[in-house]
Amino acid sequence: MRNFVGKSQIVCHDDCIMILNFKDSLLSKDCYTQTLLKETAPDAKNPARHSCAFGSAGGSGAGAKTMSRDRQNHGEAASLFDATGRRKYLNADERERFVSAAATFSPRIKALCLLLHYTGCRISEALALEAHHLDAADGLVILQTLKQRRRGVYRSVPVPQALIEALTKLNTGDDTPIFGWHRSTAWEKICAVFAQADVTGPHATPRGARHGFGVAAVSAGVPVTLVQRWLGHSRLETTSIYLAVTGPEERNYACKLWAKSGFLRTARTPQASTTTQEKEYA
Repeated sequence: MRNFVGKSQIVCHDDCIMILNFKDSLLSKDCYTQTLLKETAPDAKNPARHSCAFGSAGGSGAGAKTMSRDRQNHGEAASLFDATGRRKYLNADERERFVSAAATFSPRIKALCLLLHYTGCRISEALALEAHHLDAADGLVILQTLKQRRRGVYRSVPVPQALIEALTKLNTGDDTPIFGWHRSTAWEKICAVFAQADVTGPHATPRGARHGFGVAAVSAGVPVTLVQRWLGHSRLETTSIYLAVTGPEERNYACKLWAKSGFLRTARTPQASTTTQEKEYA
């Protein structure tokens, strides 16, 4: 038996903080568990009820909405692998094949794919792009960050001048979206490019291209705070997930460890080619 008489019990359940108020009663462990499950179970009539709550299990109030939104944004890149361990990002070779395949499609499809490739933007942000969002003088694309708490938040991302020129040619009006496609239509066209590039799996999606950009930027030594701004993340913690990907420098350290452990015949310096090291595997 556990005594909860006249107390408020704070419970953490599935990363959600809940405050359960127990009145003058004596609850057994089983009864307490049933109460917790009842309080945390999703409500079919009100799906938002399962959001984080302070002071009540209903999840009402500005604080609850803010925490729920932050958790959703952080979940965008909470892991670069799915539940079965498959990659959700494009590697360097797949990014190159994606760009090469895009060149065989129409100029509009090619431009959309290159926009995803060079900015890592969300597909909805690409489709919202208009002519006045192109800064040819500085070689920038101005993207509206659509997963922020408020509208009207923009960020600038540098792109090759050739992409600026290609997007300018597609312009049909200063206040008209450049691509003019519905999200589902654009998604199908991008997936067709992935099929042409022979890229399959959970990473063969616009989101996979976004994650691939993040991984490539961090691997190239771009400061993680700059990558955060380019990707439009509200939390640095979200961007930091890309630091977990094994890059060339990390692999060189691993090769040094293998050499000391007797797995490699000859120890190499970190500047040595990883390919050469692996060829010496005994």
